[in-house]
Amino acid sequence: MPSRITEQRHQANIESLRLLVDAGSPRVVRDAVVGSKIGSSRRRYPLPSIDHRSGKLTVTGYIRGTRGGVSSLIVRCDCNGVEYTVDQQNFKNFRSTRCPLCAKKAAATKRYWVYSEAMADDQHRTRLLDRLSAAISRCHCPTSRAYKHYGERGIHVCQEWRQDRAAFLRYVQTLEGWDNPAFEMDRINVDGHYEPGNIRFVSRSANLRNKRKIADLEARIRRLELRLAQQVHDTD
Repeated sequence: MPSRITEQRHQANIESLRLLVDAGSPRVVRDAVVGSKIGSSRRRYPLPSIDHRSGKLTVTGYIRGTRGGVSSLIVRCDCNGVEYTVDQQNFKNFRSTRCPLCAKKAAATKRYWVYSEAMADDQHRTRLLDRLSAAISRCHCPTSRAYKHYGERGIHVCQEWRQDRAAFLRYVQTLEGWDNPAFEMDRINVDGHYEPGNIRFVSRSANLRNKRKIADLEARIRRLELRLAQQVHDTD
């Protein structure tokens, strides 16, 4: 399942729980004693108690089912995200052990583990390879929303980095600011490619100042129009 759909469902889950909590719904149970008595005669296994943990998740309450019993557990992840609900069987069977955001980060770390020799730190490696992947997408994928500003203009990611991402990791470690998560990867020459000698790591404000200026674009268009007009004149 695409991560975007998973995130949408997770947000819908959070919003549904928030509506119940804000409305003071009696379906939301925060008392451990009350929760333990809900449909107790029909439960084969003990209900996870409040403050019980499974992986990174901690139980903070219960959702009472419309026909009685507990329909789901209210949990919070160690990443300090907002509360959401999980199926109690998934929780007890260790199929739900972290929020989708933490699961996505863990998947990225696992996916990029093959490049650990080039960069040992998981967080730095994942962050930088994600930025390289984003650059490859907007330069080489026509379906990308940003393609018209990059690939359509002829900008590309050098073939070496596309074929060997470890080479990219080794190169960026020679640049100042590569290990600052607040810095963005920026092309020095905005009309140039993502390649050795043309990237740097700078603050968001510095990156924005390096964007193409409207006046520059208009001047370039005027020069092209004049050149075209001259060529038409010469051929007449």
